[in-house]
Amino acid sequence: MRSSARIQVRHGRAVVPAIHKHRSVHESHHGSPPEREEVNGRDNRPAMTRSSWEGTKESSLFAAKRVFLYVSASEKHIGHRMTSGTLYQSGWNLDDVSWECFEPGKVECGLLAAVKSAALVEYNAPDYVAYLTRVFRDASAQTRADIEQWGREEIQHGLALGRWAELADPAFDFRGAFARFQAGYKPPHFATDDPDSVRGSRRGEMIARCVVESGTSSFYTAIRDAADEPVLKEIAGRIAADEFRHYKLFLETLHRQDEPELPWWRRLLVAVTRVSESSDDELAYAYYCANVPPAQEAATPYRRRRFGRAYNAQAMKLYRRHHIAKLVQMVAKAIGAEPRGTLARAASAMLWNVLRLRASLARGTA
Repeated sequence: MRSSARIQVRHGRAVVPAIHKHRSVHESHHGSPPEREEVNGRDNRPAMTRSSWEGTKESSLFAAKRVFLYVSASEKHIGHRMTSGTLYQSGWNLDDVSWECFEPGKVECGLLAAVKSAALVEYNAPDYVAYLTRVFRDASAQTRADIEQWGREEIQHGLALGRWAELADPAFDFRGAFARFQAGYKPPHFATDDPDSVRGSRRGEMIARCVVESGTSSFYTAIRDAADEPVLKEIAGRIAADEFRHYKLFLETLHRQDEPELPWWRRLLVAVTRVSESSDDELAYAYYCANVPPAQEAATPYRRRRFGRAYNAQAMKLYRRHHIAKLVQMVAKAIGAEPRGTLARAASAMLWNVLRLRASLARGTA
């Protein structure tokens, strides 16, 4: 990134309306993924990197296809609505995607621009894994293994989206775009060894993660519902199902913490703060790196507000009211509120109106 560009960074990854998370690519996205060596998943294994993950065969964690089953009726309802249609289990890989069904004539340009951005954000998972590993440095071996596995699945999301984007736009260089993004987007807590959560506690950290996963599950559900191109529809469905399982994982991790319970106002503050961070540089800069070629950087320098609106113009139009309703229900559950209560219904209506306004403003200025 050019030294003159100014990047505003807040804590964590971006949230809804593309509450996006959390990648240089080391495989050809036009062919099958490379063979991977067997790994044992022991707790003393080397720290995860993109290259080590892409060079390993399905780990024992991956091959086990851990599917989180939701017991309560409310969780079952939310999970069904967020991933209705084909229900994909965890443990899939790039070879499971029906790439041969790709239909270039059904690619929509605006959706393609949003997917390119999402691919970069998803693929940045190792930085988040390193951060969460520090925060949960003395947690159980299972918790640390779950964090590592979450990161592997996030990397795969980036690979799948990046490969689809390169099929849809052969001029798109996922590898080069991610290198630019990674060089320019560096949140402060990624660059330090501070073991404390930026949310103030592990409970706060897990609430923030639940907010993020609520947003990403709704985002990819919205992409799945909006896409006409069948391969993108499949990929989005697979990722949406993964993201809901990640939400459940972080919710369970939240409730396992032996820290004092946060007061309700504090839980609400963490959630609201995390949602507000969707306007930081992660999504805007990802959109810039994914959609402005390096040759055009000098003529089109990065401006957070401009490219944040450009992203919103493409992403916000994907949402429908039921996507937002389910997102809010999931966030409400994470902070201990009634998912179908008055507060959740009011928040859903307010967020829906805010997103409609933001989409309208973005379209008018993009």
